[in-house]
Amino acid sequence: EELQLARFDQLPEEHRNLLKAASVFPQSFSAEDLSSLKSNWTKEQIESTIRLLCQSDLLTADFQYASITPQYRFYRNILRETIYNRTPVLQLQNWHSSISTKLLLEPGDSRIQDLAYHLARANRPAEAFHYSIKAAVSAIDANLSLPADNYFRQCESCLKNAGSDSIDSTMLFEFCHRAADFYIAEGNYRQVRVIAQ
Repeated sequence: EELQLARFDQLPEEHRNLLKAASVFPQSFSAEDLSSLKSNWTKEQIESTIRLLCQSDLLTADFQYASITPQYRFYRNILRETIYNRTPVLQLQNWHSSISTKLLLEPGDSRIQDLAYHLARANRPAEAFHYSIKAAVSAIDANLSLPADNYFRQCESCLKNAGSDSIDSTMLFEFCHRAADFYIAEGNYRQVRVIAQ
């Protein structure tokens, strides 16, 4: 990983900036996703830079997600996390907020998990709280205990950041009810006590 970080540090500034923007996507991203964050670049410039970064084994094509537009991801996720952690927090919040705003315009609830992820990191805790509950319920319905636990814990974090006054009382009740039921079923009574406080 140190070798890849050294290569990252030697890249032209535009390439480093593109990788920083790409690091806000935890799974995969497209050139179109990046163009919404890098308004001063054309889609062609972004695609050209992505190809160069793929040749350098920093990015790779991602065939896991069926999509009309080509998808990419970091060759190694630890590199993505390291680049993300080296990016100024305010810049990351702005990018996450921009992605959230775009996702909120899409019809339906197909992007609930993405919204929960990006809103929480955009410092929009009241909205993140709402979508984190929805994501937790969706995970429970799919029998995915670990993601459900993560989303409920994200709700707790959002609640601390937003304060209970800015959270709709109906949503607050739903969180307490759903999370308590989940943790009782999981046998995690310690977490039930935490929620009850």
